[in-house]
Amino acid sequence: MRSAGLVGLAALLMLTAGCLGWASSPEPSIEIPPTTAAQGSTVTVEVTAHHVSNVGVWSPPRLMDGPNHGPEITLDVANATVDPHAPVTTENPNISSELYWNWGKTQQNVTLHIPIVVPEDAYPGHYKYKLVTDEGEPGWSPALLANGTVRVTSASQQ
Repeated sequence: MRSAGLVGLAALLMLTAGCLGWASSPEPSIEIPPTTAAQGSTVTVEVTAHHVSNVGVWSPPRLMDGPNHGPEITLDVANATVDPHAPVTTENPNISSELYWNWGKTQQNVTLHIPIVVPEDAYPGHYKYKLVTDEGEPGWSPALLANGTVRVTSASQQ
C-alpha cells in the first residue's frame, strides 16, 4: 500500500511541476542560410528563430578574407520585416550592433527578412555577421550567437 502511495505522490509531483513551469522548456535556436550577392545589389536573407523573445544584431558584416577598411556591406534592419511583428529597438542609436527586435514574451516561431545592402565598390569575398537571440530580456538571460555569411561577387561575374 505504501509503494502505491509513493507512486501516486511521484505522479502528482511530476504533473504539478509541468503546470508550474518547472519542466524544461525548449532551447532557443536560430538559423541563417548563407547568402550570395553581387557588388551594387541588395539581397534579402530569411532568418528563422524558435523559442525566442528577442533577436538582435550582435556584429555587422565584416570581410573575412581581405582588407576591412573599404566600403561596408550593411544589414538594413530599418527595412527588415518580422513575423510576428515587433518594432526594432536600440539602446544606443549610434551603434548599429545594439539593434534588436523584442516581442516581450517567448515566441515559438519567428521569421525575419533582412535586406543586405552591398555597395558597388565593396570588396569581393566572404563576409561574416552575427545575430544574437535568447528567451528573456536582452542582456539578462543566456544568449545564443549565430553566424551569418554573405559571399560578395564581382558585378562583372553576374
